[in-house]
Amino acid sequence: MQDDTRSLREIFGREMPPPALESYVLRTAYRAWQKPLRDLSAEKICLLIGQKCGIRAILPMALDILARGILAEICFYPGDLLAECLRLNLTDWAENPAELERFRRMVHHHEAEISACTEIPNRLVAEFLHPTELPTPCGILR
Repeated sequence: MQDDTRSLREIFGREMPPPALESYVLRTAYRAWQKPLRDLSAEKICLLIGQKCGIRAILPMALDILARGILAEICFYPGDLLAECLRLNLTDWAENPAELERFRRMVHHHEAEISACTEIPNRLVAEFLHPTELPTPCGILR
């Protein structure tokens, strides 16, 4: 189990450079990088996954949120956190094989409910459940 008193900066042992542009997304990601994991809101977790920041550390937290409601509306629309997780590629999941398997089971279990949600493109679910990329010992085969 991960120590939720540590920040992403502490977990990954590196600073995130301050945002060069005045953007809500970049500013929020920068601030979230400094906070202890236990202080990250669902919105920050969704945003960090969308920016592919700290994936290894925050995927378990994201899946805990999805376990409480697969189509949870975190920021913008029902299923937005789910959509961000579905957009991750196999390389993004590489350090979280147990979470990938957990997420696959969740998506399979809720496939009908997800398919009925007009905010989630059906192709995202299809591409996740039937990927065209295959992991190999030498990398990703496309």
